[in-house]
Amino acid sequence: MSTPPIPIVVYGTGGHGRETMLLIDAMIASGAPFEVLGYLTDDVALHGTQVGTVPVLGDASVLAARAGEIDVAMGIGNPRTRRAIVERLRGQARAFPVLVHPSVPRFDRVTVGEGTQLHAGTILTTDIVLGAFVILNRHVDVSHDCRVSDWATLAPAVTLTGGVSVGEGADLGARATCIPRVRVGDWSVIGAGAVVTRDIPDGVTAVGVPARSLGKVS
Repeated sequence: MSTPPIPIVVYGTGGHGRETMLLIDAMIASGAPFEVLGYLTDDVALHGTQVGTVPVLGDASVLAARAGEIDVAMGIGNPRTRRAIVERLRGQARAFPVLVHPSVPRFDRVTVGEGTQLHAGTILTTDIVLGAFVILNRHVDVSHDCRVSDWATLAPAVTLTGGVSVGEGADLGARATCIPRVRVGDWSVIGAGAVVTRDIPDGVTAVGVPARSLGKVS
């Protein structure tokens, strides 16, 4: 007797939400046991419409009506917004599954937390810890002994060399690079193309080569 598929929705219809749906589609094509129901969003104007061919079912009330039955994938790129929505959905979602694109190779001693996403082309080597609800977007390269904390977002083509620590909720822009053993502080923002050559404090925006702080995140 075959196991029934797991119903899943994507919360968020913006750019990252649509990319998350593509990730799930790729996983299903490779045998993942999901059945896509549609999108959820807080934008009432989108309820009852479609994004591509996928329906927008409504908001969190859809989950409340079927509490504990539906998996939720977070299609929200902003770390603070993602955290706030997850906190609202606790107790309604069946689970927040780890999503791994079929192109991502499997290496030894890589720990991945709840709700984390590894998009196409991501590379992870060994002795790596990824927290919960982390996003590693397309072609992110994470080297040995790195730690990426809960809620962090790494945009496409970010590179973490050995022993880098990325703090909770940090947001690293496209093609940002961290040299070995630096730390990016909690809830800090690193600009696209920046090169982090020294530790970045908590809660600041840093840009440039080498990356320099512009002050507190607004």
